[in-house]
Amino acid sequence: MRTQLASLQQSISMERQTAESSLTQARERCADQRRDREAAIERKYAADAAQPEAGAPAAVTR
Repeated sequence: MRTQLASLQQSISMERQTAESSLTQARERCADQRRDREAAIERKYAADAAQPEAGAPAAVTR
């Protein structure tokens, strides 16, 4: 009985370690994707800000 209990505890411990590792990897992937999306949005708005809007009057230079 004690051997079975020890084996079960070891199995649970290994499953927990695997789950924690998987969760850590998923969090890292999520953070990477979020950074990429935020950077893409920042680039888009920076590019949009650099271009005059359609129908807007042109800047006057003298």
